[in-house]
Amino acid sequence: MTKTPIPAAHPTQNIQPVRATDRSTAAKMAAMLAAVLASGYQPDDVLPLLSGTGADKVHLLIIIGTDRGLCGGFNTQIFRAARRQIRDLEEAGKTVKLLCIGRKARDVFSREFGKKVIASYTDITRKGLNYDAVAQIASRLQDLLAEGAFDVCQVLYNKFRSAMVQTPTWAQVIPLSNDDTWIPESEIGRAHV
Repeated sequence: MTKTPIPAAHPTQNIQPVRATDRSTAAKMAAMLAAVLASGYQPDDVLPLLSGTGADKVHLLIIIGTDRGLCGGFNTQIFRAARRQIRDLEEAGKTVKLLCIGRKARDVFSREFGKKVIASYTDITRKGLNYDAVAQIASRLQDLLAEGAFDVCQVLYNKFRSAMVQTPTWAQVIPLSNDDTWIPESEIGRAHV
């Protein structure tokens, strides 16, 4: 008796339900946060991570790049958007500080902006991204906020669209904002605050 091979599912078929679930969860969380922000509720003990310092003078930009090479387009888009944001903020009279994630981001921005880089994290994905690595960065952010080192914090990352397309995206995380600003490919290098 011969066995009939079971046809393998296309790799993306297994991913589709997960992506839909992720989008649904993200949409629900964004709607919930938007409702809280829109309510105007401001208790005396509101978390500084949600409300920030109330000022807008010092901006911390978290730039997420890669640790390894051969990702030219991936890093190039991110770095171009970051340089433009730095220039625009400084032209507006803001102080800019950088936290780099990934060896490539650290190397490029340390060379170009020197003392603006206040922290960097490399090799955090070497053994797979895990809670401990993220908690270390989050703890550093909390310490910096408590020290008054920044007023506004934004993260620049590549939003996954497909294996060939990633979109540079700014997300303001402190004070909490529910508006991610994605940067169309035609506008990379232009102002997006």
